[in-house]
Amino acid sequence: MATRKISFSPLFGRIMIFVCLMSLALAVVLPCKLSATENDRIAFSADNPPCLENFVLAKNNRWITLSLTVRSPFDKKLKSLILNGVPQKITLEIITNEKKNYLFLVNIDRKIFTNSITHSIHYDNLKKLFVVNADKKHPPLQTSSYQQALTAVSTFNNIHLLPMEKAQAEHGYQAKVKAEIVKKRMPFHLEYLFFFLAGWERKTQTYVLDIPQQFLQPNSKPTVDE
Repeated sequence: MATRKISFSPLFGRIMIFVCLMSLALAVVLPCKLSATENDRIAFSADNPPCLENFVLAKNNRWITLSLTVRSPFDKKLKSLILNGVPQKITLEIITNEKKNYLFLVNIDRKIFTNSITHSIHYDNLKKLFVVNADKKHPPLQTSSYQQALTAVSTFNNIHLLPMEKAQAEHGYQAKVKAEIVKKRMPFHLEYLFFFLAGWERKTQTYVLDIPQQFLQPNSKPTVDE
């Protein structure tokens, strides 16, 4: 009886090696998630969509500024990634427009200022500390408290909104503000393993703020020192 020789293409061999490596990676990564959750005993609240709150406008000699808080920036998936040492970011995007009224009551906005501020957080598994970078003028915050780290990374203070040199009295100005949670690329191309996170986005709605006229008066007393 004639025997049939079965041969495998090099491509098939590469695919099998890739599957084996991904299986090993899955076996290594998943226990880390459980270990971090159990050892640190961090209680997380129920997941809610992120939003912006606690808006405060202020003024100094050079800038109109904005302070706010991002509520519920991280859901359970992102919290698990943080505990496994994957840094996460919150980016605040600001666009300030000058509102101009034209014929037939049509409003045409002119962009006059943009700003982008990013805060980051990561967990040092060796030191058991959260590290937050939120202010370039000060060293990073290091704390063992998740709540303290969350407050620091989600609080934005005195963010530049409009330069006073561009502010004109009796003109209308409007700022559009939103926050986006930026996920850092996972090491060793593990985003291909965690494909369910690849197309997932987490961000707030866009908030529209009208800047009051009293902030545009050049002779008005500043409310915040520069």
